[in-house]
Amino acid sequence: MGLTPSTRICAVGVSCTLSRRTILDDVSLELAAPVTVLLGVNGAGKTTLFRVLAGIVAPSRGTVTFTSPGRPTRPIADRDYSVGYLPQSPSPVRGLRVGDYLEYFAFLKHLPRQAARDQIGELLAVTGLEAERRTPTRRLSGGMMRRLALAAAVLGSPTVVLLDEPTAGLDPEQRIRMRELVREVGTRAPVLVSTHLAEDAAHVGDHLVVLHDGRVVRDQPMTHAWAGSGPDAAAVEQLFLAAVRQDDA
Repeated sequence: MGLTPSTRICAVGVSCTLSRRTILDDVSLELAAPVTVLLGVNGAGKTTLFRVLAGIVAPSRGTVTFTSPGRPTRPIADRDYSVGYLPQSPSPVRGLRVGDYLEYFAFLKHLPRQAARDQIGELLAVTGLEAERRTPTRRLSGGMMRRLALAAAVLGSPTVVLLDEPTAGLDPEQRIRMRELVREVGTRAPVLVSTHLAEDAAHVGDHLVVLHDGRVVRDQPMTHAWAGSGPDAAAVEQLFLAAVRQDDA
């Protein structure tokens, strides 16, 4: 199910000006690794970049294209381009149970009935929500609601998956579970995940992009940020601070 991680999303020279203020300044990046982590403080331009990649906001300059196996490079306006999006604070829907919630998103995404059934069953299993299929969404814990919204984002095999602070506000156990799910999603489609937590970045990311004042100030494989042989949150944090300070100098 889903596109392979060999699908590539490329932004080249993307700038975005809103109300005469430059939000993104000559941003170039490629989403090809299973999971790319976007680190940046509030106001760095992360949300605007998400919106540009989702095709919601058109850049003032630059291009965003995608290439999938056996197909030529195309602009994201192409009808084959689709986005799975997980907001930072997904909300339950009154009157909808867990299964209903996913069926509603399948309807919005125009999935054929049998494909929707198959994908919903698989995603409930992957997210550990099979036993909650008939549970009203308003009764879910914050972590369970986040997992359900992640399943909805992946439903329909999107071209790219954008995850906005997926571990924010979760307890340690739920954070670890969410990290595992993010890694799983990365086997289905390229994932861009924003986070301000170096520990989560170190554990989920294959590639690291640091965004500061609307500019990409670091773009490298995550393993290059590790001081030793495995995920190193302290090393990622130091790399982030060094990149930001160098840009400010």
